[in-house]
Amino acid sequence: MKRFHFLSVLMAGAILIFAASCKKDKPQPTNPDPSNPATNYATAFFNNNLSNGTQTFTINAGQAQTITGNKGTVIHFNANSFVTASGAPVTGSVQIELVEIFSKSDMILLNKQPVGKTGNGVSQLISGGQFSIVAKQNGQKLKLAPGMCYQIEAPAPNGTNNMMGLFYGQETDGQLEWT
Repeated sequence: MKRFHFLSVLMAGAILIFAASCKKDKPQPTNPDPSNPATNYATAFFNNNLSNGTQTFTINAGQAQTITGNKGTVIHFNANSFVTASGAPVTGSVQIELVEIFSKSDMILLNKQPVGKTGNGVSQLISGGQFSIVAKQNGQKLKLAPGMCYQIEAPAPNGTNNMMGLFYGQETDGQLEWT
């Protein structure tokens, strides 16, 4: 009987040691790298939606041209409207990237909420819509030539309000701020 008791105690001790040594490893928390969209799911989600919402048109820089977006935005460009970042006149083909945002759901899905600086600080803006227009040649962004402009005719599917004003958006680190 003594031998059975000794073996039981020995066996129970071995089980306790074994159980105590088998702990499940706790995974170390990781912070997603904001510069790597593969690890930052929100950034990847917004970038994918923006990519899908971008329309591309090709125009001739030396001629007056008009483009019309899928949601009805019409943009008229004058001939010789663009220069390179260094100020050199642009000739040949120019790619125009257009994003049209008129619904609240698009503003959320594209991370382009209408929040901006007003006379009273930062507040929610009344929005009739927003759009992004980027001109490029060979992948390089272009600027408007001095004294040049383009004309935009934009639909107002949600109506207009006398309190609305023109705001310009500046994006920094994925955050859009309207002023």
